[in-house]
Amino acid sequence: MELGDISRFQKKETKRGSERGELLQFLLEGVNAERDGKKYKKLRIAFVAARTAKMSLRDLYYLKSICIEGARKGSFSKVFWGSTKIKDPNDF
Repeated sequence: MELGDISRFQKKETKRGSERGELLQFLLEGVNAERDGKKYKKLRIAFVAARTAKMSLRDLYYLKSICIEGARKGSFSKVFWGSTKIKDPNDF
């Protein structure tokens, strides 16, 4: 090891997380890909987690599939926002 070697201080990539976390990360990346950072700021994972808090894993997989289909047809974010819209405030 040389004096200039800083590889031991770099964060090692570990695979920690859950299935839900991976789905939320996928949705976050899809939504943030269409946000330019000027008009709309990039979202954080906490916002997506709060938006999908009441959804089961099965629902999240369905949301992922329709968002992918929406991205093929036009807009990933439009499908995401339309699908996670709260229809009745008493439901939440």
